[in-house]
Amino acid sequence: HRHLEHVRIPLDSLKAAAKRHDASVNDAFMAGMVEAAARYHAERGVSVDTFNTSFVLSTRSDSAAGGNAFTPVQVQLSGREMPLDERLVDVRDRIARARDDAARGGGITALSGVVNLFPTSMVTRLARSQAGKIDFATSNLRGASFPLYVAGARVLRTITMGPLAGTPCNATALSYENAFDIGLFIDPEAIEDPADFRRCVETAFGDLLDDTPGSG
Repeated sequence: HRHLEHVRIPLDSLKAAAKRHDASVNDAFMAGMVEAAARYHAERGVSVDTFNTSFVLSTRSDSAAGGNAFTPVQVQLSGREMPLDERLVDVRDRIARARDDAARGGGITALSGVVNLFPTSMVTRLARSQAGKIDFATSNLRGASFPLYVAGARVLRTITMGPLAGTPCNATALSYENAFDIGLFIDPEAIEDPADFRRCVETAFGDLLDDTPGSG
């Protein structure tokens, strides 16, 4: 009941696309994903006003190595058709507002400090309840900018599998050298054609990286 797809794009091109609009790599990543989701639905004659998605916000306040220190932040992104440069700016601004709200203790972030006090069963039900409202989840991880080796063999790529936890798709990106690898872990009951969704992701990012202001 799970399906894994993979998309690889050049990291320097993604950075350049983000820089053109004073955005971050994560902004460009999420813009490409929401554009792909909009195209996937449009090809099936379905219009979507907004997509409920999430990104991961680091909560680490020290320099200690190891351990996880992050919280998911929900954000609504427009699903309507628009030029790609407008979409990236729109995503950039919406994520900035969501990040500011989370920093002030809103949404899921407000629960992160007390969640360890809850019984495990309650935490599980709460997490699944929140995830059930998400159309796709995202996570962007920084990997090695230099070659890695395992037992003398060079690592060519690392394909991630982020947990679905009730969402139709978890898109987890991991950079490696000059590559930005996106693992699309999919529930085929929700996304009935995973291979076509992957194609939509590839074409959306391809157009985003080639985009110039005013084109779509």
